[in-house]
Amino acid sequence: MWAAATRASQDELVELAHLVEEVATQAVSWQALHRLGLSSKQQVIAKLEAKVASIRVFQPVVVPGLLQIPEYARRVMEMGYSGRDVTPEAVMARLERQRILYDLSKQFEFVITEGALRFTVGPPEVMLAQLDRLSSVAGLPNVELGIIPLAHPAPVPYMHAFEMYGDELVSVETYTAELQVEETHDVARYAQVFSTLRGASQTASEALRRLVRDVSAGQ
Repeated sequence: MWAAATRASQDELVELAHLVEEVATQAVSWQALHRLGLSSKQQVIAKLEAKVASIRVFQPVVVPGLLQIPEYARRVMEMGYSGRDVTPEAVMARLERQRILYDLSKQFEFVITEGALRFTVGPPEVMLAQLDRLSSVAGLPNVELGIIPLAHPAPVPYMHAFEMYGDELVSVETYTAELQVEETHDVARYAQVFSTLRGASQTASEALRRLVRDVSAGQ
């Protein structure tokens, strides 16, 4: 409407379209996020999670933050951030986000690769406690947890982890930035990928029993 009112040229329309696409995919550098602080960053995520009715998470590398136990969370955060950033307050802020799992008005879907659960971030007792936590959360009526076995052919390339907030926003973390994707057709593509990944997953109970047995046996 604005372009029509101002009689924009074809070249100007193309430029406007490019600007809209840039706005729909925003990247925030980790340097800026570090200035915010890990505790504050967890609070920002919590506010976003509170706004939506559904959250879908694909994680090929580690257990998703919403499902982590304290010791696992601390170790994973230390892998990605400097020691001075990973404070007890930052870990607690991540754990406090998990309260939302018990809000039955919201729906959660997690798809995790078996490789992510075999990625050792601590001694066997930490991994066993983490697997026990997954079994517990998988029993919640508003949580669906699927695990893609290592032996299963990858249904799509595991390019990166991502989180979907409703059908409006996808969050993707890289080594240097956090991307927020809002363009409708891009979000729809992530929804399609998630559906494919979910279709390739097994129920959590079956996969977790096997993993607990292997971790206990030191495999």
